[in-house]
Amino acid sequence: MFNLVRIIGGFIKLLGASDNTKIGNVLDALKVIWQDSSGNPVGTVTNPIYITPISGGAQPSTSKYSEALSVPTGVPTLLLTYTVPVGKVSILERISVTGENIAYYKVLKNSVVIDSKHTNFGTNLNEEFNYSATADIGIKLLAGDIITVTVLHNRPYLANFSARLQVTEF
Repeated sequence: MFNLVRIIGGFIKLLGASDNTKIGNVLDALKVIWQDSSGNPVGTVTNPIYITPISGGAQPSTSKYSEALSVPTGVPTLLLTYTVPVGKVSILERISVTGENIAYYKVLKNSVVIDSKHTNFGTNLNEEFNYSATADIGIKLLAGDIITVTVLHNRPYLANFSARLQVTEF
């Protein structure tokens, strides 16, 4: 006997699920906690769970890539912009950045800096902002939210930089 639970505007967190959990699996004695759209716990279930896809549910991760060529020294430069589509909620999972010079990278949400990283001499010239462990799922973005990635370098010559963003859209 299965209980049907419909979640609208929230998320289900599977505790104890392995990386190989697939659509159609039956998960025995698995504790499930679901949350409202603000992340507040709503309830738990410890009965067997049958995982099925639903129309309009989570889509596979979306990846967006962008680059800025011949970036001059001392000029903050936009690398990438992502806007959450109308009627969607997105989970920001990670952003990777790289370039030909040491640089200072910023991640902004709706024009407010939420993270930054530097690359340095003697190390790789790439960095990763990994949000998949943040609140156990990533950074929640609502329809219309805008994520931008900028770069600033102070080396005396032009350089190329790039960024890749990964989100899951609901």
